[in-house]
Amino acid sequence: MQPARELVAFPRYLALSGNEEKVIKNGNLQLMLIAQHLWELILFLIIIVGPIPLSLSLAFENQKENNNYSFPHFLLVLLTGWSIVQVCIGLILGSADRLNITAVMIAEILICAIGFILIYTKNHKTFTFSQWPIPQLKQPLGPSEFLIIVATAVAGVLLLETLASKPTTNYDSLWFHLPAIARWYQTNSFTLLDAAGNWIFEQEQARVYPYNWHVLSALCVLPFAEDFLAAFPLLIAWVLEGIAVYLLSVKFGATRIHGMAAASLVLTVPMMLNQVNTIHPDLPLAAIFTVGLYLGLSYHSSRSQSELSLFLAATGMLAGIKITGIVYAASLLGGLAILELKRFAVNKKSTPANFRIRHFLKPVLLCGIACCLLLAGFWYARNLLQINYPIAEVGDIKIPLEPVPLPSSIPAPIPPVTGAARFATSKDLAKHFSSSI
Repeated sequence: MQPARELVAFPRYLALSGNEEKVIKNGNLQLMLIAQHLWELILFLIIIVGPIPLSLSLAFENQKENNNYSFPHFLLVLLTGWSIVQVCIGLILGSADRLNITAVMIAEILICAIGFILIYTKNHKTFTFSQWPIPQLKQPLGPSEFLIIVATAVAGVLLLETLASKPTTNYDSLWFHLPAIARWYQTNSFTLLDAAGNWIFEQEQARVYPYNWHVLSALCVLPFAEDFLAAFPLLIAWVLEGIAVYLLSVKFGATRIHGMAAASLVLTVPMMLNQVNTIHPDLPLAAIFTVGLYLGLSYHSSRSQSELSLFLAATGMLAGIKITGIVYAASLLGGLAILELKRFAVNKKSTPANFRIRHFLKPVLLCGIACCLLLAGFWYARNLLQINYPIAEVGDIKIPLEPVPLPSSIPAPIPPVTGAARFATSKDLAKHFSSSI
C-alpha cells in the first residue's frame, strides 16, 4: 500500500515540438489517469451515499417520536446511523471473505434501495424531495453564531485537505493500524496472518484488538486501492464529537451560542486536531461515547424507540472500537438503567403500562439490539474462536483473552552442525560402540 496519493505532474509538450506521436501518447495517458481517478471518486461517493437513505428513514422516524427535535439532533442521528450501517456492512462482508469493491458496491446499492423503500412506505403521501421533513432552525443565526460555525467549518475543510494530501506520521497508525487494513485489502477478509501463516504483528495485544472503526477506513481504501482517504472516518468522528458536545451543552441548560462555543473549543484543541489525520481509535471512542451519552439522556426524556435503538447500537460500537470501550459502554448502559429504575420508582402507577413486552418488540428496536450484539461481540467472539480455539478445557480460557501460538505449517530449519558439535558427536558414537563391544 502506498503511503499517500502523490499528485502526478504531467509534462507539457508543445504542438510544434515535432514529436506528435509522443504528444498523443501522453495525452491518452493523461485522459486515462483522469478517467481512473474519476471512476475511483464515483465508487467512493457510492460508498458515502449508500447508507444515507436508510439513516434518513431512521431520522424521520425519530422526528415523529421526539417533540424537542432540532437540526443538530437530526444531523447526529443521520451521521451515527450512517457509521453504524457502514460498520455492519463491513463486518458481514469481511467475515464472509467478501471484503472487496464488488461486494461492497452491491451491498451499498442494496442498502440504499432498502432505505428509499422505507422512506416511501412511511411517507408515501409526501414522497417528494422538496417536502421531506428535514427540520429547520428554530431561530435565525446571529452574527456571533454564524462566525463560530464558519470558523469551525473552515477548520473542517482544512482537515479534509490535510488528510487527503499528507500521509499520516502517527506511530501507532503506521505500526499496526494501517498494516491491518492493508492485509484486509489484500485478502478480502479480516485476517492478520501473512502468506506463510505467521502473524503480521509481533505485539500480542495487536492480535486481539477490536477494529470496528478500522472497518470504515477499510471501506474508504477499497475504491482507491491505497490509503488516500483512509483517515476520512476520523473526520466523521470529529464532526460527531462537535455535534454531541453542542447538544449535551444545550440539554444541560446552556444557551445556543454558548453550546456552539463549547463545541468549537473542543474541536479546535490541538490534541483533537492532531488526531484526525491518523487511524488511532481514541477520537472515535470519545465521539461515540459522547453520542451515546446524549442519546441515552434524550431517550430518557423523549421515550423514543428509535433513539433507544440508536443508543444500543452506539454502545455496541463503543465496545468494539477499543478494549477499554467495554468499560465506557457498560457505564452508559448502567447509567441509563439507573435513570429508568429511578423513573419507575417515582412513577409506580405508570410502571405496568410502560413496561410491556410488545412495546419493546418494534422492528426498529430489534434492529438496534441486533446491531449492538454484532458490533460489540464480533471481534471478541472471533478472537475466542480463532485464537483460543481449540481449547482442551473451558478453564483454559484466559480473561482477558491472550493469543495462543498457532502451529506453523512450515517445518523448522535444521541447524547446521559445527565443528565442535561434530567432534562431540563422533566421540559419543565411539564410546557407544566401544561399550557395546
